[in-house]
Amino acid sequence: MQKGQTALMEACQHGWASAVQLLLDHPNIDLHLKDENGETALFKACARGQLDSLVALLGHHDINVNATDADGRTALLVACETKTQAQVPLVANLLKHPQIDVNHKDNDGMTCLMSLCQSGADAMIAYVHELYNAHKHADDKDAFEEFKRSYVEIVVELIELLVDHPSIDVNATLDDSGATAFYFACHFDHLNILQVLFGHSRLDPHQPNDDGTTPFMVACAHNRSASVALLMEEIDIDVNNANKEGHTAIVMACATGAVDVVQLLITECPQLNVNYQTPECRNTALLIAVRENHLKIVESLLEHPEIDISLENKEGLTAMDLAIQKERNDIIELLMLNM
Repeated sequence: MQKGQTALMEACQHGWASAVQLLLDHPNIDLHLKDENGETALFKACARGQLDSLVALLGHHDINVNATDADGRTALLVACETKTQAQVPLVANLLKHPQIDVNHKDNDGMTCLMSLCQSGADAMIAYVHELYNAHKHADDKDAFEEFKRSYVEIVVELIELLVDHPSIDVNATLDDSGATAFYFACHFDHLNILQVLFGHSRLDPHQPNDDGTTPFMVACAHNRSASVALLMEEIDIDVNNANKEGHTAIVMACATGAVDVVQLLITECPQLNVNYQTPECRNTALLIAVRENHLKIVESLLEHPEIDISLENKEGLTAMDLAIQKERNDIIELLMLNM
């Protein structure tokens, strides 16, 4: 038995149902005891995917379903991270408890919904890859993809459970950045998750982080073309909106080399201000693309009928000046064709 571990913790993590019930029936049982990591018996049941143990604990009148460990996690957060076949019923049973705090934040300021939208699917896929390789032939790609899809569906189902809870704050923000679950889903291009979140009546898909960067902007900056296309289809986007630094979606996409997104914005957004200049440095999307040596983006920008290649930045430099400085003959030739 580990340091600080009680008999109830031991029974719960191993799923010894009869022992768990016997201990719970004792009049002096203390469900609130924690081990050296701050974990209670409820945590042990969640971490090991022991559904019967969890159900028995939740049925006890003295259970504190929102107890936290040393990292500020609740049993619900642990259950959302527990990668077992029992994960969905674990979370479903916890959400049925009348005292459950579905919006609790851990010490990092993350809620369950944020955690799943940020890294839940990716973490699950990494786990599946490890599990699959341990039991199957690693070169069977078709079988692995099917195996992976089934686990991605689990993450989506977990998010559906959370979003359906009447107390869920779907627009809750991360303490140190102001990012929302929707923001994370856009950042990491989780399309299935985005579609679930779109179904919530109180979702604010435009809610920016503390820097004024919206979910649409972050998707553009990371070349998440599928998410960008979905956002443009589902909601009214002000494609020329700028964050607190004065950067628009097209400016961010050009700075990071988001080729696919730049092409999408140019072809699908007739209201795009392709010649927008940032307030501080007076940079345009074209100036940034040339500065960062993004040839394909320069090509895409030059296809826009309203592109102005003569605009100067704060230092008085044009796109041609920058191309000459960088000795980019390929870009110089492109610019000359548009003069």
